[in-house]
Amino acid sequence: MATRSRALHRLLLRPIFSLILIFVFFTAVLHYFIEPSNEDLSITTEEPSATAEEPGIDNDVYDNPPTFDACDVGCSDNDEKFITYLPHSQFNNQRIELENAILVAYFTNRTLIVPPLVLGHISAWSTFDKLYSFLSVRLHKNNCDPNDLDTRRRGMHRTPHCSTWTMLNWQEVYNLTAIQQEERIRMITAPTFKVEWIKKSLKLTDDDIKYFKDDTLYSMMVYDDPQSITPLGKYQQRADISDFKSIPQKLIYFNSLFGGSRVLTELEEHQNFRRRILRHFVFIYPKVMSTANKIIAALGGAKSYIGIHVRVSDGPFKRGAPQIVESIVRNLSNLNSTFDEAGSLRSRKCQHDSGPINDKVIYMATDIANSRRTKEYDLLYKNFPCILTLSDFDPLLEDLTSIVNKWDNMKMYKFLLPFVDVIVSAKGGAFVGTSHSTFTRYARQLNKMFLLDEIK
Repeated sequence: MATRSRALHRLLLRPIFSLILIFVFFTAVLHYFIEPSNEDLSITTEEPSATAEEPGIDNDVYDNPPTFDACDVGCSDNDEKFITYLPHSQFNNQRIELENAILVAYFTNRTLIVPPLVLGHISAWSTFDKLYSFLSVRLHKNNCDPNDLDTRRRGMHRTPHCSTWTMLNWQEVYNLTAIQQEERIRMITAPTFKVEWIKKSLKLTDDDIKYFKDDTLYSMMVYDDPQSITPLGKYQQRADISDFKSIPQKLIYFNSLFGGSRVLTELEEHQNFRRRILRHFVFIYPKVMSTANKIIAALGGAKSYIGIHVRVSDGPFKRGAPQIVESIVRNLSNLNSTFDEAGSLRSRKCQHDSGPINDKVIYMATDIANSRRTKEYDLLYKNFPCILTLSDFDPLLEDLTSIVNKWDNMKMYKFLLPFVDVIVSAKGGAFVGTSHSTFTRYARQLNKMFLLDEIK
């Protein structure tokens, strides 16, 4: 009996012991990948640490990058102060960071050091030292064959394959020169993410730099109006413009400036300023606008169709795909009724896979390649059969196939398609998008300006 009892006891202990081992393993993994949340804003003058030796300057955007004068608007070198930040995530997230950085630079009368733009694979947000290490150490193309299409290496802790990303100066994409000249904002285009380049170029020491090393993505909201009572919402801490103006260090280095509501513009003069700079956020990269305009003409011309954006392929958007599509259908139904009454959009014959049909023309920007064969879109196509996507205009995209980035000899075709997508969808007579998507936020901004003829 005792022997049987001990055997039963051992049998029961084995699964318990296995569960304990599994718990310890997953706890260690979570501790490694998930950063602790801390409501205190971490401000330090410590130089960022890197986990590997930084490669040489040969991975900078250009050997002789075009820059703006650091001090060209009534100041002396001794008086000049600067701000910069670490970019992360996809294009539209980086664009929001740039927009916010321009606002903060304007509010504080500091020169903005503009980091490079990364298209394609780039790290998501992380704590300062990890993100800095990724951008300055792991994000390089040394000894990399762009024709090797092995794209399995992903994540913060691995070097992204060179075929998955490329890098540009922001002034190649938007007319930053016009913003500088018209708004009297000083900018420097940085060819690298390395703080050593900034220190050498501007003759700064470690003591000249104030780092904002945040523990959370939404660490602080910047208030332009000291009397504002706007709640923080998802942000952890309030920061007034006066807080930054009082910082004595010559350079303020932010961890991240991402967030559509991170930098408030509640004062009327600041609202007008924001609208003015957004007018320049229209692509000047070669053949992007001309290609988009060819597609727009094929759709019947600007304002003659409805633009939509449907994102359902990743993260919370994938989990909420049915609700997203239902919302798009509902909004389109209401929109169609409005346009029918106003007569703004005329029905026309539209060529579809099933043949010519008569319906409102809708242009859809989406992150699904074969949307007509994807079940999540069934409800959308059932209610609005005349939906066209970028793939329906392949012959008009030919001009993009010959464009090569002179920095890394990467063909730019796949990186430029999202630019064309957002312009075409934004130039419709109305726009309906996916909530909480940065693409939708940008397209909606552009759509309002296109409809008001503030931009062409």
